[in-house]
Amino acid sequence: MNYCNSCGAQQLVRSKYCTNCGTALSKPDDLTKGRISRKQQWFFYGSLSIAAVISALLIFLTRSGSEGAVSANPGDPDRAGCAKYYDR
Repeated sequence: MNYCNSCGAQQLVRSKYCTNCGTALSKPDDLTKGRISRKQQWFFYGSLSIAAVISALLIFLTRSGSEGAVSANPGDPDRAGCAKYYDR
């Protein structure tokens, strides 16, 4: 059971206003429910940023490594322009 801060009357748990004097009842747990602290926000956004940077680096490294690769297949058109280096 809750009590009114103004008149001290006993109130129901779900009451928003005092049934005796009509004063709005404030519940500290309702005011903070669903809110995230600054520390939690920094942790969340920091982790998200780090994950994005790591993902971007992995994508960059995997794509840049395959562009310069030349196939060992002799019939490959990429190798045809570089035949003088491979046929020695």
